[in-house]
Amino acid sequence: MNDKQRAFVQEYLTDLNATQAAIRAGYSAKTAGAMAHKLLKNADIQEAITLGQAERAKRTEITMDQVLEGFASIAFSGDEDTRDADRLKALELIGKHLGMFTDRHLVMGDGGAPLAVSLVPVSPRRIEEEDE
Repeated sequence: MNDKQRAFVQEYLTDLNATQAAIRAGYSAKTAGAMAHKLLKNADIQEAITLGQAERAKRTEITMDQVLEGFASIAFSGDEDTRDADRLKALELIGKHLGMFTDRHLVMGDGGAPLAVSLVPVSPRRIEEEDE
């Protein structure tokens, strides 16, 4: 792993925002999104991120279970001082963790058969030409 990749890992561990981590690590802002996607697929980088997260969990002594338990205590609190907005936010975060809000669309073709879809990249110039 080179120095820029190591910087990406450190920046990614800061806020888990891959695009911003790529920019802060010195990659071009123009291509940061694509570069971040490529970097996250790299096995060495994945391993470094996993190790970094494990080290942070050990250092802070905070586990995912503790965070979820905290959300659950807010969401299901009988305390009258707990605001509804806080309960809803806790439930939302629990739901996201459980994958409850993933948008999925099933597209069917004729007779209920799966529909084959092919995506073709289009240059911005071509879009502008078609709009004229």
